[in-house]
Amino acid sequence: MKTNEIRGWLARAQGSGLRWCEDESFSLAGRGGRFFRGGDEGMYIEVLSDGRMEIGEYAGGVPHMDNAPCAPVVRKRYPDALAAFVKAVEFTDGRLICDLVDALDSEIEQESEDMDEDESQGMDMT
Repeated sequence: MKTNEIRGWLARAQGSGLRWCEDESFSLAGRGGRFFRGGDEGMYIEVLSDGRMEIGEYAGGVPHMDNAPCAPVVRKRYPDALAAFVKAVEFTDGRLICDLVDALDSEIEQESEDMDEDESQGMDMT
């Protein structure tokens, strides 16, 4: 991991606290989705592309979740990834989807502010 990636992960993990966050490297690797809350230690939910879902606890999530020892508490199999994700949302009483949407809104807002700042500095974005 590069230094800037570690800094980004640290900020994300420490900021997760009571909010569910997505482990983007897990998703980008094509394994499905992994979501966590709690910072360095807390809960995780993995929804795999074949419909398996795992819910458990982790510790040592810094510098990265891939290095954290995970202790599964629940393992279930569903017909597909969508059905497993729906169950994950139900398990969190909807908090998972709300937190993911809030995070997306924040990213869009930040990108918009960055673009406005670039335009105000006279940068040509074409």
